[in-house]
Amino acid sequence: MKKAISLFLSVLLMFNVTFAEISVISEDVSDFDTEKLTLYKELIQDLFYKDVSDKELYEAAIKGMFSSLDVYSSYYNEEQTASFEESTSGHYVGIGIKFEGNAEYMRVVKVFTGTPADTAGMLIGDYIIAVNGEEVKGMSTTKVASMIKGEEGTTVKLTLLREQTLFTVEVERKQIQAESCEFQVLEKDIGYIKIEEFNDSTYTEVSKYVQALKALQMDQLILDLRDNPGGYVSQAVAVANHFVPKGVVTTLKYKNSAKDKEYSSVLKKPYFKLVVLVNGNSASAAEILAGAIKDTKAGTLIGTTTYGKGVFQNMYNLKDGGSIKITTGVYYTPNGTCIDKVGIAPNIEVVEPEAQLQRAIEEVKKL
Repeated sequence: MKKAISLFLSVLLMFNVTFAEISVISEDVSDFDTEKLTLYKELIQDLFYKDVSDKELYEAAIKGMFSSLDVYSSYYNEEQTASFEESTSGHYVGIGIKFEGNAEYMRVVKVFTGTPADTAGMLIGDYIIAVNGEEVKGMSTTKVASMIKGEEGTTVKLTLLREQTLFTVEVERKQIQAESCEFQVLEKDIGYIKIEEFNDSTYTEVSKYVQALKALQMDQLILDLRDNPGGYVSQAVAVANHFVPKGVVTTLKYKNSAKDKEYSSVLKKPYFKLVVLVNGNSASAAEILAGAIKDTKAGTLIGTTTYGKGVFQNMYNLKDGGSIKITTGVYYTPNGTCIDKVGIAPNIEVVEPEAQLQRAIEEVKKL
């Protein structure tokens, strides 16, 4: 039996996340296999104690196919696609906070500067008790986030607990571009940039801080990539142009070698005496940047071995609003090393998180 499925997609190339317009024709499958799938669907609908629609079961089957490939390949429905695109772009309508859940409520872990939450006086450490009067105890962070977000210009009421004080704030929802970086000056003459993820604005943010350091004639820099899960390869490569000398940053290799792509830095001479902090949660695009810095000896890596995600994915948006994300290749560091499931070992291992920054300060002074 042959099925023809047309998937009409829009084009948006971002090196590791690609939205493309294609038409996919499935390969021949035997009548037996198709009949078996139909049989299982009907068995579930006949025997399961709740009603399950054809759509739910076929969607589950599709999810199963992609999840069986590796831990990175997935099928997303329309709602999940919107959430994924929002998380990778850092652009959304909301109030400008990050929070984490516990057994009771949601704790605010970041308030972005200049956002409605900042204007409303929300602080790191505040606990979100209720949203629009509905208690959030026991809810997932995804559920609470969806309750806080909404149409631009509307408001949301948050019941907060700060120390022993319970109070309510009304916050207007606005377009938010989440900051991906933090910047500090340590000990008067050492710059510190922490990149939390590589989203749409990362290169712009890093460039702003780099120019500020140069204007102050400060050439000692600590780049913190700890707990950075990755993001857009395009942004990591762009950021590398501030630190990695002219030459290869990374090479992406596909099943079809004709698609292989090499990305390079055009920086003539690195300006900074550079130390990079990494740990076991530094992954993907963060490892591309760290690997390029280590291989080219542009800086010293301090911390623990990185996560080891040496593969990249392409993402295709479907006509129905859903999408598929699939691993399409492997990337290599400038020295031709594949770090998948291995990670990048630091030049100087420091296991205790509390000691890593202090060691970085000591080492950057020696450079």
